[in-house]
Amino acid sequence: MTMFRFCEIEPERVPNNIRYEESRQGVITNNYFLPLIRNEYEAVQEITGGKFAQLYNCNNPSADRSFGFGGIGVVNGQVNSLFLDRFDLKELSPTIKQLTHLRDLNLPYNQLVYLPDEIYGLQELRRLILNNNQLTMISPRIKNLSHLDMFIISNNKLTHLTDEIGELSELMYLDIRGNQLETLPQNLKNLLEKESVYVRQNPYNKQTLNLLKRLEKKKGFTFI
Repeated sequence: MTMFRFCEIEPERVPNNIRYEESRQGVITNNYFLPLIRNEYEAVQEITGGKFAQLYNCNNPSADRSFGFGGIGVVNGQVNSLFLDRFDLKELSPTIKQLTHLRDLNLPYNQLVYLPDEIYGLQELRRLILNNNQLTMISPRIKNLSHLDMFIISNNKLTHLTDEIGELSELMYLDIRGNQLETLPQNLKNLLEKESVYVRQNPYNKQTLNLLKRLEKKKGFTFI
């Protein structure tokens, strides 16, 4: 596996000589070579708005920066993780569907207001991180992401949480804090009994608040 490190890249250090080499089936940027199938390279270029160069491996081995904003993971020439933190994305390109082996998709601190239907066709997706965007809804098609085990969508503008989230049998970690939710899906009760569920900072109605308080007494940890 080739995994690009996270690091904040100064503009003068972003490579400007990135190119795809057909003979080696990969991307060359400065002194780095990343084996990558061409159509997946083109998909990432489209998704990032031509900022693929900002995902390259930093050449300063002493830099210890965990607050970086870009990263990509590749296995056998195919993208399996993508980290686009603060890329100023206002929409996600439908070409995301070409990344069929994607398991980790991290898009925090962007300007996304909706997700394309194509994202719900990513059958291998395990972790979907969408905190601090402008999302107002999640499609019922999220039930198609049957292997999803982590879903973070805190600090968005959700007013409704689709019932289909409760059908994600492998979901172990859910964070919906800081939205505008008044209610929660009825079939979410089983998930709420797990400790890795974070639902605070929402304007819940009285019925939902009472449900959460009952669960607090039963499980011994706090939701609100």
